[in-house]
Amino acid sequence: MVPDYDDDDVVEDYEEVRADSGVRKVSSAKGGPVQRPSKGVKPSEPVRPPTTASPALSDQPGQPGDEGQAGSKGKISKSSAKLIWIICIAVTVIGVGLFVADIAFDAFGRRAGGVIDNGTADNRQPHRLPQVNKKGGQELTEHQVRARGFAVQCFDKGREIKKSRAYDFARVAIKRVREAQKAGMDDRGSSELWVAAWKEYYAAESALELFTHKWPYEIDNIPLVSSFKDYEGFEGLTMEQMDSDAVKFEVASYLVKQELDREVKEIKKGMMQIAAASNAMDNAAVKEAKARWEKTLQGQFEQADLDYVNRPPRDPDKEPPPY
Repeated sequence: MVPDYDDDDVVEDYEEVRADSGVRKVSSAKGGPVQRPSKGVKPSEPVRPPTTASPALSDQPGQPGDEGQAGSKGKISKSSAKLIWIICIAVTVIGVGLFVADIAFDAFGRRAGGVIDNGTADNRQPHRLPQVNKKGGQELTEHQVRARGFAVQCFDKGREIKKSRAYDFARVAIKRVREAQKAGMDDRGSSELWVAAWKEYYAAESALELFTHKWPYEIDNIPLVSSFKDYEGFEGLTMEQMDSDAVKFEVASYLVKQELDREVKEIKKGMMQIAAASNAMDNAAVKEAKARWEKTLQGQFEQADLDYVNRPPRDPDKEPPPY
């Protein structure tokens, strides 16, 4: 009769007594006693001996151990990896090609109709006008085409204005206030430097008023635009206004003045953030400079300044800009 072991017993290693004995030699894979199975087992039942050996790897695709097949999860075969690399290289080459084509030939038509607005005295030419509406893909109306042409003509007038002495005068004033602001930032605690900076600030504001005096405009003739490339805003003008050469100069003067004004306002914003600078605004010299600026709002200018801006326009080829 085959003995039945209790679940809590440990089967120790032993030797067979005789060759025809029904008792088997039992030993653990690690050389120690065999632990009790979780559900219990009789020595007479066939038990697969434990092993620590690694399973053999198959050289056949699709078999366990083959890299990249279903038998080995999370791995990619050499053929799949090669295909992925080919796809990545193709996408990269196509993307670079499209990027170069867009830069060289404007393949996607995004620059069509654009006008350069750089806020400086740069005299680069605007781009060509579009003949189709890129958003809707429909032909532009006659009024839309005229509005875009008017915008380009205003841009050209703006280039003429930027050659004037009034523009030079404003640019020089802005340069001076920037230098004064920088000096104050280098020594933030110096009240004298900030007083000088505020005096230059009000001088710049006065220069902007003198610029408008030289290049006046009627606000009723100004479309709702902030730059020369806001074509849709120019469509609000009538055909009669777009035919007027005077209105072209008015719109150009307004937009150039806005460019200058944004620079001056940005300088003031930076100065107001410094405590010593804001305190210097109560200085008597600063108040005097502010009073001179307020007079320019009423059209009262220094005669020397008027004489300067009324001089003939500067020839860029013979006289470099003074700013």
